[in-house]
Amino acid sequence: MKLDGRTVWPAAIESRCSRHLDPDERAMVDAHEWEWVRRHTVGATHPIRHLLLASTLPFLLAPGLHHLEGWDEAVSSGAWGRRGARVGERIRRRRS
Repeated sequence: MKLDGRTVWPAAIESRCSRHLDPDERAMVDAHEWEWVRRHTVGATHPIRHLLLASTLPFLLAPGLHHLEGWDEAVSSGAWGRRGARVGERIRRRRS
């Protein structure tokens, strides 16, 4: 990709399917995905003049869906007991 005659290196980070969902250690991308990003940017074998990082996270997520995700996170953390936590975690894992 060229921008004003200079090389631009785009790198898309898949942040929806590679989230680390451990309640004690949450991350937008897991270790494998982050290693890929580092290998293709910081550790690149060719010079990069301009780096464009893009995320697949939908930033225009409707507020209702945001609140639904927060509710599911609370249920998965045990807000409705152990049975609710199992169901909530199953829903959360299926969605991500």
